[in-house]
Amino acid sequence: MELLKNDENELVRCFAGEAIGVLSENLIEFLEERIPFEVDSLALVGIYSSLYKLGRKEYLIPLLTLLKDDYHIMVIRTIIALKEILSLENQDLIFEAITRLKSQDLPVSINDALARCFPENHA
Repeated sequence: MELLKNDENELVRCFAGEAIGVLSENLIEFLEERIPFEVDSLALVGIYSSLYKLGRKEYLIPLLTLLKDDYHIMVIRTIIALKEILSLENQDLIFEAITRLKSQDLPVSINDALARCFPENHA
């Protein structure tokens, strides 16, 4: 990435950009291939959020679904991941899911995560 950003030679920047594109596509393919084999929901948080960050916007819904998990650590990690990807483009869906989550009887740890990550949306 430094070559793409700083090298004076346009050919070097060209090849660096192309290499990053190939790596991104390979990463997307690898992560998508892992999904059906992953048995740990916590790992899915990382996979879905990474895929979303790599431009696969369709993985927001599966990520939001993980907020329904019974395991509090899973829900907390999902809250953190959602805060990291929050943007104008996805804020309506994320805030809607956070509001639904807040309406439930939640453990203190989840309420604390909500207050830290979404204070503007936390009662």
